[in-house]
Amino acid sequence: MQNTKIQTLWNLCTELKEKRQFLVERLKHTQDYLDEQQWHLSREVHLLRGQTHALAHEVETLQHALHTVHRLWAARQSVVAEPSSSVLPDFYPLLDCARLCADLNLRYQEQAVALATLQPEVMREGSPELFQEGFQELNAEFQEQFTLFKQTAQEFANLQEQALTAPEALPDFDAVHGALGAHSEFLNSFSEDTEGFQTQWQASVPYREPQGASQQELEALQQEVGALRLSLHQQAEEKESREKLLAETYAQAYASAAALAELQSNHDDLAGEMEHLMGVLNGFQETIQQKGGAQSVSIPAPSSSEDEDEETDLDAESPESDRQAIREAVQESSRKRIAQILKKRFSKVPRRVHNLLKKIEVGTRLDKLFDLALECESIEQFSEQLEENAA
Repeated sequence: MQNTKIQTLWNLCTELKEKRQFLVERLKHTQDYLDEQQWHLSREVHLLRGQTHALAHEVETLQHALHTVHRLWAARQSVVAEPSSSVLPDFYPLLDCARLCADLNLRYQEQAVALATLQPEVMREGSPELFQEGFQELNAEFQEQFTLFKQTAQEFANLQEQALTAPEALPDFDAVHGALGAHSEFLNSFSEDTEGFQTQWQASVPYREPQGASQQELEALQQEVGALRLSLHQQAEEKESREKLLAETYAQAYASAAALAELQSNHDDLAGEMEHLMGVLNGFQETIQQKGGAQSVSIPAPSSSEDEDEETDLDAESPESDRQAIREAVQESSRKRIAQILKKRFSKVPRRVHNLLKKIEVGTRLDKLFDLALECESIEQFSEQLEENAA
C-alpha cells in the first residue's frame, strides 16, 4: 500500500518536473523573442530619429538654397548693367553641390545611427573578440571619412559664401563636386560592409545574453515610433511644398532671364538699325548739300521772275522728298522690328499680319503696335488690335 502511494507521488513529481521544464523553455523562447523585437524597435527608433534630423537639415538646406538664388539674382540684377541669357546656368554647379552635400550628410547620419545602435551590444563584455575588432575597424574607417566629409562641407560653405559676396565672379565648384562624389562612392561600399556585419551579428544570437524587456517598454517604444513616423510624414509634405516653391522660383528666374535676353537682343538690333538710319540721313544731307552747291554754280543770275519761281520750287521740293524717304525708311524699320519680335515670341507670323502692317503709315500707331508686340499674350490678340488700327 505504501509502495503504491510512493509510486503515485513519484509520478506526480515527475509530471510536475516535466511541466516546469516545459514552462522554463517556453519562457526562455518568449524572452529571446522579446529581446529580438526590442532590438529591432530600438534600431528603428534610432533610424527614424536620424531620418527626422536629416529631413530637417535638408529643409534648411532648401531654404538656404532658395535664399541664395534670390540673393544671387538680386545681386546680378543690381551689378550687371546689361543682362545676359547665361545668368541662370551659373547657379547650377552651386545647387548641384548643395543637393549632393545634403544627401551625403543624410547618409552619413544614417550610418552613424546604425553604428551607434550596434556599439553597446557588440562592445559589451562577453561579446566575441572577432566582432569587437571588426566593429572597431568599421567605426575607425567611418570616423576618418566622416571627418574628411566635414572638411569638404566646410570648403563648400566657404565657396558658397564667396559666391554670395562676389556674384559677378562665381568660384569653381568642380573640385568640391569631385570630392563629394568620392564620398558617395565610399558610402555605397561602406553600407554594404555594414549590412554584412549586421547580418553576421544577427546570426550570433547564441553569443548574446538576453536582455529583459517589459511589455510597457515595448508599448512606449511603439508609441514613440508612431510619433516619429507622423513627424516624418509632416516634414516630407513640407519638403515637397518647398521643392515645389523652389521649382516655381527657378521657372520665374529662367523666364525673367529669357525676357531680359530678348530685350537685350531687341536693344542691340534697334541700335544697329539706328546707326543705319543715321548713315542714310547723313547720305541724304550730303546729297542735299551737293544739289544746293551745283545749283548755285550752274544757274546764272535770274533774268526774270518766272525763272526765280521755278528755282525756288525745285529747292523746296527736294528736301521734302528726302524727308519723305527718311520717314518711309523709319516706318519700314519699325514694321520689321514688330515682325521680328512677334516671330521670336510666337515662332510664326501670318502673312496677313505683314500685309496689315504695310497699311499702317502713322508713326504713333507703329509705336503703339511695337509696345503691343512686347506685351500681347497671343498672335490673335495682336492681329485684332492691328485690324482696328488698320481700319
